Amino acid sequence: HRLLAELATRLGPGFWIRFTVHFNLFAGTVMALGSPEQVALLDKFQSEGKVGCFGLTEAFAGVNSGMIVNTTATWSPEKQMFLIQCPDRGAYKNWISQGLVADMCVVMATLHVGGKSLGP
Repeated sequence: HRLLAELATRLGPGFWIRFTVHFNLFAGTVMALGSPEQVALLDKFQSEGKVGCFGLTEAFAGVNSGMIVNTTATWSPEKQMFLIQCPDRGAYKNWISQGLVADMCVVMATLHVGGKSLGP
């Protein structure tokens, strides 16, 4: 971090925002909550220069971001993927730093698998 701090003044304040979002919010969440396979992918993403973002805040959650999660992630066995849905405008994800340029996103959502809600 010290080397980056010395260079950051030449790169501008936007550098630190991008650095924090990618390494702390995106990669940090994968490291804390991801499966061993997902954590192992972080090295690949790094070597490929991929950038991550973090989708937490919902429009109508206000100061309760993270405690109110109306966005859903439903596992589709047929498609072998999660289907992300915001049931109304209040559940739209807002203020996603790097959202326009990111290759991947950690999305906070209520998990549904096999017809059961497993919570955020």
